[in-house]
Amino acid sequence: MSRRTPEHFPFALIAFILFTLVAAAGSAAADIPASPALDDDLTGRTWVRSPGADPSLGPESETWEFYPTRIFRRTIRSDVARIHVGTWSMTPGAGQSGVMFLVSPADRSGSFPNRHVLSFAITKDRLRLGERWYGATAPPDGAGATGDGARDRPAGEDAPPERLFPLWSKVIRNEWSLAAAPSPAAPDRLVLARDGTFHAHHRSRDCRYEGTWSLSFSGESSGTLVMSVPAHDCDQRGSTGETVREAPVSVERGILRIGGSEYTTSEERDTHPESQSQSGWEPE
Repeated sequence: MSRRTPEHFPFALIAFILFTLVAAAGSAAADIPASPALDDDLTGRTWVRSPGADPSLGPESETWEFYPTRIFRRTIRSDVARIHVGTWSMTPGAGQSGVMFLVSPADRSGSFPNRHVLSFAITKDRLRLGERWYGATAPPDGAGATGDGARDRPAGEDAPPERLFPLWSKVIRNEWSLAAAPSPAAPDRLVLARDGTFHAHHRSRDCRYEGTWSLSFSGESSGTLVMSVPAHDCDQRGSTGETVREAPVSVERGILRIGGSEYTTSEERDTHPESQSQSGWEPE
């Protein structure tokens, strides 16, 4: 069976939908552009997760293709293939890392989120995207995705990300203090930073750790949060190994809920990238 190339997809329709969404948010200056080398590393290869590579995700294979035209194609295969097409942009971080913003048309079934803010890092032949790892294979097939409006208007470049990604904007706006939690594993203070890193503090042991986080959602107030948590000994019950945690997340009336834990606003933060400290914490 021949593989379908990007030209087979209704990009004119997709571009119109995405252009309308972006234009409605208003125009503003874009974030710092990614370097050509980082762009080339991302778009010059296809990124694949093989079935069984991540036991937590089941027997699915997953493929990401990113095109210089700022179109992406994500294919998830199990019994059937699910294909998601949309636009992408990124804000670079240190080295070959940063945060990627993705928008695709709303899923009619409501089963799949259509907006993603994903931390990423590229190594020699691997991509960490959305806290999952993918291996590099041959460049994407076809001449590249095209679209009337998508070519020049990638997600987040015509409007501030805060307006296109409202849930992301809410969670990065504040430093959060624990109000209620069913587990001692929940940190007492939490910062989910704009650069895709998080900073956690357990007061009882004066213990801190940092990792990366990603967010997927469709509405304005709820979605799914995924965090790459490093090995640490902040939990009073004993040391915790490196893990990826996924939980429902919502922000309503100043309360951040992550799974069963509730956080309240302890301090509103200046979320402009030039105003944030690199560590995420200031001395108390």
